[in-house]
Amino acid sequence: MDRTALGLGLRVAACAAMATSKRPPKKTKRSLKRRAEVTLRYRVDGTVHEIAVPLPADMPRIAMRWASIARIRRRWRDSDHVDKNPLAESLNDYDVMRSLGRADVIEISIPFASSFQGWEARIFPWEWLLSDLVQPFQQGDRKPTVIRHLDCVPDNALTASDGPIYIVESAPKDIARDYDLASERRLVAGMLGRDPKDVPHSLDPSLQQLIEMVRELQPGLIHIAGIDSHQAAELMPEIRPSDSPDWQVLDGMSLRSPEDPTRRRRATSDDSEIEAMRAKIDSRLLVRAEDAATVLADAARKPFLVSFNLYNSAARLAALTVAEGARAAIGFQDTIDDGVAEQFFAALYYALAVDERSLVDAFTTAVEAARESSWGLQGACIVLWTRESVFASSEKRTSKRAALALSPPAVPRAPADAPVRARIRVDCLAAREVNYALLQNGNSPFEKLHVWRKNFDGDVCDIRVAVTLFVGQDSFPYVTTFDLEAHQVGRSLARDVTIPLTSTLIRTEAERMTSTLRVEVTCGKETVFENTLTVILSPVDEWTDTDESRQWLPSFVLPRDPAVARIIESAQRYLMAITDDPAAGFDGYQSVGTNDKESIDRRCEPVDLQVRAIWSALVHEHRLSYINPPPSYGDGTQRLRMPSVILGDRRGTCIDLALLVCACLELIDIYPVVFLLEGHAFPGYWRGDYFHEQFRSADTVGSAEVRSGMSARNQTAYTVDREGYVEVRDLVHEGKIVPLETVWLTNYSGFQEAVVEGERNLRSRLEFHSMIDITLARRSGVTPLPMVGRGA
Repeated sequence: MDRTALGLGLRVAACAAMATSKRPPKKTKRSLKRRAEVTLRYRVDGTVHEIAVPLPADMPRIAMRWASIARIRRRWRDSDHVDKNPLAESLNDYDVMRSLGRADVIEISIPFASSFQGWEARIFPWEWLLSDLVQPFQQGDRKPTVIRHLDCVPDNALTASDGPIYIVESAPKDIARDYDLASERRLVAGMLGRDPKDVPHSLDPSLQQLIEMVRELQPGLIHIAGIDSHQAAELMPEIRPSDSPDWQVLDGMSLRSPEDPTRRRRATSDDSEIEAMRAKIDSRLLVRAEDAATVLADAARKPFLVSFNLYNSAARLAALTVAEGARAAIGFQDTIDDGVAEQFFAALYYALAVDERSLVDAFTTAVEAARESSWGLQGACIVLWTRESVFASSEKRTSKRAALALSPPAVPRAPADAPVRARIRVDCLAAREVNYALLQNGNSPFEKLHVWRKNFDGDVCDIRVAVTLFVGQDSFPYVTTFDLEAHQVGRSLARDVTIPLTSTLIRTEAERMTSTLRVEVTCGKETVFENTLTVILSPVDEWTDTDESRQWLPSFVLPRDPAVARIIESAQRYLMAITDDPAAGFDGYQSVGTNDKESIDRRCEPVDLQVRAIWSALVHEHRLSYINPPPSYGDGTQRLRMPSVILGDRRGTCIDLALLVCACLELIDIYPVVFLLEGHAFPGYWRGDYFHEQFRSADTVGSAEVRSGMSARNQTAYTVDREGYVEVRDLVHEGKIVPLETVWLTNYSGFQEAVVEGERNLRSRLEFHSMIDITLARRSGVTPLPMVGRGA
């Protein structure tokens, strides 16, 4: 499944809705005590240690805040944040920390009473914060494996199933046009040593069909590939009821609606339980986590493992599935890159079925494989929940063979002298369009390029991958060679393939052109895969407004364009007049006051006056007008004008003007941002560099940011999406960021009017899409495009 990394496992509103969905049982002294602490167990040199970790009284606030920070931690990955770790106070014993640093497995045992109690401990990002806390005490690069034990009331009647593998592929409605889940089924079956044709699977099942299949098969392993409720709400905005603006998305998954919705009202006496469950399903394809968990563990014999390849699946989907009786479940704390998820599950299943490792050992191997992939984990928490403690005695612990006794019999392994085509296979999918901004920033023209091991044991040596992009008479090659060692299940190369773009043609092309991308994979001297793919090369000034490509918008901020220097030169006289200082200059933040007792307006006045001078020059010297964007022939694309073209034509769109002002601000070292609304764009700026540092270090994040809403699939180190709307709004209200409505340039309006209108633009959470920080984008390697065009 092709998804772009990044969401949050739980939202505040979802918690509130969950808490009010059922009447909570009367609290007992035992349940209150169980909620007050979690138990931490860890193993060092074969010896198991156990300590109690008390939970603070304000754990709900802490959990929500750090769940939010975990999601955006790429924004502050280079800052010193160990001392901010909320576990530091509870685990402040030096001997304990040193011992944890030597542990191979750390288990967090979290009490479970009900879905609406103790949720704060389940959404807390234990994996990340524990690994971060013990890092100074680690020996070498080895990281401990962190797992979660859901401490449920013992139920000896639960029987683990040794039934078949069952794969669910859920891409309802129009989602199936963009997501290929069949390749994931082939991957899962292959790594488990099965023929994909013999593995039971459901394609876009409804809830009723899922119930029937689970009860009939009683599977030992369930693998679910699809989209969660938050991503479904983003990809299909029509499912959000227009008459309910406060409608919230609850954690869950998306399934196909029943063919006949009226069947929901036809309850029968012998099927009342199923009908009651179906009555809870959202008619708009969304199934709550509680209902999905009940269905997946509804068979008499419970699954050994349920794997969710869905965003936001760890906190509730996986946890509640274990609470319903599954022996273990795997999910993601927030979002994860698709290539990393595939690498993880491939390594997991290969280790379980081929190496016959225990689930914990296989999980450890799979997490390491994800870390070593081209993408890296980039912050996603991969969570393993178990119903029984992994440190329980061997008599009590479920045998690892339960995960391996999966019928039908495994496909025989290929012999050592098998031909190379029996050793590896290639999954290849090129991007439909290749955008210059994407290639400029070192990204790949492939959506998928994997070399996977087949049913073959041992090393696979001398694999060579050659990719060539043809542009006119020029060709741009990429070649790499590698070996797959015996413990490696495959390698993802999509991120590795970078094309050097030195051709003048591609940097000056005015219209789209059709080109070809040739791929050849050999092993030894034998060709395993060869194909020539058609790709569309977009014009250099074309921006694709999609979640995958929107992050490259900062590449269109061009501070070195000659027109930008002309604007600053013309603004000099306005700055001297405004400040009444003939020696005034554009010195960025050098004149910002540091006295905290003064108001923000007073301290940041020098910055405001510099921006006001640029605004005045654009209004009075350059007299810009509004114009619609040039024609573009791609879906969701727009042609963007260079600053020289804007000044030469004296015209621009809202986003043209926003990027022009950002370029002017960047040139004088004032940190710009771009606000993206639904159908509109405008710039802003940071009034102080220390405010920007607080933002980068996540000091501005509070519990209010954890909200229900549409989950952005492409959270980067320099963007704040809709879920961070409250954070952005507060930064503006506190006077740390000033938004500017640059369309007011075409009305020849004053600077203060533009500020007021910019603030008014941010009045609606539903209209807000994201804020992109240009300075952080530069630190992340997103550079201006080397565009070649006509001057002013």
